[in-house]
Amino acid sequence: MPRDGEISNLFIRPAEYYSDNTNTVRYGLPADANKTFTIRVNDTDTALSVTHEKAVNGLAPVGNTTDRVTVNQGDMVTLKVEGGGPGTYRMSLEIK
Repeated sequence: MPRDGEISNLFIRPAEYYSDNTNTVRYGLPADANKTFTIRVNDTDTALSVTHEKAVNGLAPVGNTTDRVTVNQGDMVTLKVEGGGPGTYRMSLEIK
């Protein structure tokens, strides 16, 4: 991080994905596309996470507007993704 601050309002939205065998762009998600996205600070998971489940959320965005993470200048902030299935996702978050 370039400065001290707070990270909040994590949102994840699925986008297109490429099929495994043909490199064809698909605009839906495969049945096993269930993923959890977690903000990590200095290699440690934080409470700021969100889970997108295809069966529940479809192509709709999901977000976490409750949890906040305090960061300090020099902290390494990363996004951990866990779960199955291919897919491309877009992320947005707020840093203040």
